Amino acid sequence: MKILDFLKNTFSKNNKNYKRNLALLLFFALFLLFSNIEIASLFFGGGFIYGGFYMRNYTKKIEKNGIKTKAKIVDFKIVEVKKRRRSNYPGKSGYEKIKLYFPIVVFKDKNENEITHEVDSNTNFRQVNDLIDIIYLNSSNGYQVLIDSNWRMSQFYIILILIGFYFFVTGLFAAISWLSM
Repeated sequence: MKILDFLKNTFSKNNKNYKRNLALLLFFALFLLFSNIEIASLFFGGGFIYGGFYMRNYTKKIEKNGIKTKAKIVDFKIVEVKKRRRSNYPGKSGYEKIKLYFPIVVFKDKNENEITHEVDSNTNFRQVNDLIDIIYLNSSNGYQVLIDSNWRMSQFYIILILIGFYFFVTGLFAAISWLSM
């Protein structure tokens, strides 16, 4: 699961905690805006730690209770996002559009029903009719489908947690030194 996928799932109206997550985001943004850097770093680090553990638990839940199968890519949902283009020349920087490809896959569940689902994470170097490994979980909200990859399952959330610990510890030491003055 990527950061954009996490944000999409966390702040989508399909999420039962949508209002709580939105309120926390608003509180967090206002707090960062009006607080000192030590406390902001503590909350920023805490947010990364929370996000990393949330992604880890989400992934582990689907990995533990889900079913591994093969899925066939039948199409792609193409999303264009703006990325800031950097330039060494003044006045030449701007934005460029980047295309992200989110696969739409077809797979058979354990009841042999053919399911078509849009996967929330984009794929690189894939084409229509390619077979990919997925893990799916049929929950009350519908199917939750993850691409079965080692990067998502083992390293990504660890990076978020480490970044969070860095900011949290840095903010903690700065706050302690500020309080001891």
